Amino acid sequence: MSLARNTLVQAGFTLLSRLLGYARDRAISNLLGAGWVGDAFATAQTFPNLFRRILAEGAFSQAFVPLYAKTQAEIGKDKAAEVASQAFSVLTLVAALVTILAQLAMPWIMLVIHGGYADKPQAFQFAILLTQITMPYLVGMAMSSLFSGVLNTAGKFALSAAAPTLLNLTILAAVIFVKEPTQAALNAAVAITIAGVLQALALYIGCRRLGVRIGFRVPRLTPEVRAIVLVMGPSVIAGSATHLNVLVSQSLSSFEVGAKSWLYAADRLFQLPLGLIGVAIGVALLPRLARAVASPETGDDTKALDEAFVLSMAFTLPAAAALVVAPFFLMQGFWAGGQFTEADARATADALFHYGWGVPAFVLIRILAPPFFARGDTKRPMNFALISVLVNIGLGASLFF
Repeated sequence: MSLARNTLVQAGFTLLSRLLGYARDRAISNLLGAGWVGDAFATAQTFPNLFRRILAEGAFSQAFVPLYAKTQAEIGKDKAAEVASQAFSVLTLVAALVTILAQLAMPWIMLVIHGGYADKPQAFQFAILLTQITMPYLVGMAMSSLFSGVLNTAGKFALSAAAPTLLNLTILAAVIFVKEPTQAALNAAVAITIAGVLQALALYIGCRRLGVRIGFRVPRLTPEVRAIVLVMGPSVIAGSATHLNVLVSQSLSSFEVGAKSWLYAADRLFQLPLGLIGVAIGVALLPRLARAVASPETGDDTKALDEAFVLSMAFTLPAAAALVVAPFFLMQGFWAGGQFTEADARATADALFHYGWGVPAFVLIRILAPPFFARGDTKRPMNFALISVLVNIGLGASLFF
């Protein structure tokens, strides 16, 4: 299985998703601007996405894919499908419980992640409402993560890479004819949850066409599910470092009106090389490494890692240089317009410059972490992640205040 080919498929559909995502974010930023409405919507997107990336796409995928690949190789497809169904039932239940608890506790959660608006009741309550609306997106993404893991293990990357375009199309359809900012934000929040359902449904159909029948079971901690949970524990921490760092930055930025919107706009361009290169290669690399570890005599793991390193840096370094050299040019061209002013673009460019020189390191995390996860070693990535979070909190708070 060619790593370069699978990466190209993943990157191609990711690029399509990013282009549609840009159209979505440009429409939203021009409608909402970099004020309290824009900051509230940025929070409503960030919080469920944090759980999605940590629990669904991050820790769960890293724990599930190697076990699923090993079960399929050693026992057969029927047993692997049963393992997938067991994991699916437990993951969906956990995601639903997290969603409900987060919705109930949202006023207190918002004091942590949106505390700068606590003395502005209208803006604060609006952020609570939007985030409660978007939280069910997590359940859809939890389901989608498992279905994507099954498809990717079979070497079918196209559908899982294309599914996120549904989110962008759904939000665009919800806001394109709306002129009033608060109504546009409400429509977009509802669209996020609808998109989660559509993505899960599309990927489920893909698994059925592959011949893998995954269904609900009574949630039980079977030996296979326990193995996934044991690996997920440290993996949750290891995979959450980047996203916890983003949450720290979002919490600090809530004390300046518009700063969340600036960081969100800068993050969208920062995520472009990370998604097209780092995530695409990482997604293609993990199933290959998992199979190589299950059949160590092939020696394919070292070869795959070498390919991934060279391929990632060949594309990442030029992208990072562009973000560092011309951040204002990029921000003015991509975002300025409507309620998003030139002053907002300049403030966003300052953030993009510092995101830019960190891009190669973030891409390398995506390349260097899968070898640990493929071997079931999540403790060392966890230790590195904890150090990263502590350094970020210390530096972020001291530099901000």
